[in-house]
Amino acid sequence: MRFLLLLVGVAMASLCLADGSYFIRGSLSPEIPFQRAAVAYRDGIERMAIENTVVSSETEMSWVLPIPVRPISVVAGIDGKHFFTKSESVYRPALQRDNAYGPTWVFYFVMTAPLLWIGLSAPFRLRKEASPWRTLVRETVASLLFALLVMVFTPVYASSRSSSTGIESLMAQEVGDYKVEVVRGESAQPIIDWLQSNGTPLPERAKPIVADYVKRGWCFMAAMLNTDIDRAVEPHPIIVSFKTKEPIYPMRLTSLVPKPLVLDLYVIATGTAMIDGLDMWVSRPAIADQDYFSKPTDEYFSMQELEWKGATLTRFRTKLEPAEMTEDYRIGIAAYRPYHKEVWLAAAVREHAQKRVLFASAAAALLMAYVGLGRNLRVRPWFLATLALMAIAAIAVVAQIYATASVAV
Repeated sequence: MRFLLLLVGVAMASLCLADGSYFIRGSLSPEIPFQRAAVAYRDGIERMAIENTVVSSETEMSWVLPIPVRPISVVAGIDGKHFFTKSESVYRPALQRDNAYGPTWVFYFVMTAPLLWIGLSAPFRLRKEASPWRTLVRETVASLLFALLVMVFTPVYASSRSSSTGIESLMAQEVGDYKVEVVRGESAQPIIDWLQSNGTPLPERAKPIVADYVKRGWCFMAAMLNTDIDRAVEPHPIIVSFKTKEPIYPMRLTSLVPKPLVLDLYVIATGTAMIDGLDMWVSRPAIADQDYFSKPTDEYFSMQELEWKGATLTRFRTKLEPAEMTEDYRIGIAAYRPYHKEVWLAAAVREHAQKRVLFASAAAALLMAYVGLGRNLRVRPWFLATLALMAIAAIAVVAQIYATASVAV
């Protein structure tokens, strides 16, 4: 038996495979900062493919994929880049971006400046006015009309809306540019020995995971780039199909990565997918005008054929710490429920906070102008109370925004 050898660039390479974990020969797992996968499930059959970004200076790595049962087929996926690019574009949340016209805090400061001036200067001016209430109301109305005109006629505002003993070989074949083998062990130790005999000793913390998979009757798939091909070879998706009563996304071996990773998972099924521990971004009808899912699989299978007419695509995206990947993700399928999460870019959150702080401060200053005049406060307490209320309003707004805004990862 030969094991998986992946030739990876010194800095970073995008690899399209099924889930599992990489192991460097004689070392620990490399970094996998980003993992993007597609799972299609229909009539008791699951098809799974994944794209990883791997960071390592090593040139030889091994890939281990646990599978619940003996696979029906393992085929090469084509159009993987197009599928994920299209899905990224079509099945995206309502993304709130920062404004393309520049620093909008300047724009909102211009809007709120008259109101801020009224509130902050009121303790010093209005006590000297012959008709202070008339002056205050007149200035407030004029300032609000000015802000309205700025909103209507400034384009910025309009735009911002937007082989060992105890090992059974179940399958050994060439899949596109890969050599793939699926094995099953009588116990954990033959699997571990097999990996070690192929130059891939597992870290100690991986062995209990392998043992648990073997105890539950799972298989393990290994793949390697076929360097015997007389042409350039490059990674492409491998689509694994297998029967299962409940769709599942294996994650436990991925917990061996040394740093957090961002998981971007697309689930195509007959209804909205539900996964505990993952953040749902989108649930909407899949973009497909034909039914390809049930067609016989041969050596190649287009990633576009993971979708079918009438299916639902649910997208999940979450940043996971290694400690959060200790269980495989079981995927529940519920009745279709449309969902479109609002996600903020970090710069947009800051911009939104700046805008809300200016409005809250202006409202607080204006309120204190009326309260101070009505209670006939002295200048110093009036002014200090205005500053204090503005600060409280600003802090409350910032805390509320950063507590509730979902920032894109």
